[in-house]
Amino acid sequence: MNDPLSRFGTRFAYAASQLPRLAWYAGHDAVLQRLAARARRRPGESARPPVQSSAPVPAQRRIYADVLALLQKDVANIEAGIYPLPNEDR
Repeated sequence: MNDPLSRFGTRFAYAASQLPRLAWYAGHDAVLQRLAARARRRPGESARPPVQSSAPVPAQRRIYADVLALLQKDVANIEAGIYPLPNEDR
């Protein structure tokens, strides 16, 4: 798959198949961020104590960078013929 036009077509098809999925998760993230901010503005309404953890939480930028790296690896595997493009019609 060294033909530039073929690579472009594969990458375009891959992006088109993954964009709705990424938009779905980004939409959920935005809604949950708003709900969390609204819940934080109303202290005292919950009988549960806030969750506390000593575990490190990655920054959102790091999470997005990891997702991008995963998508790049995925399209590289498709281009290498390891597996085919996802077929969302199944």
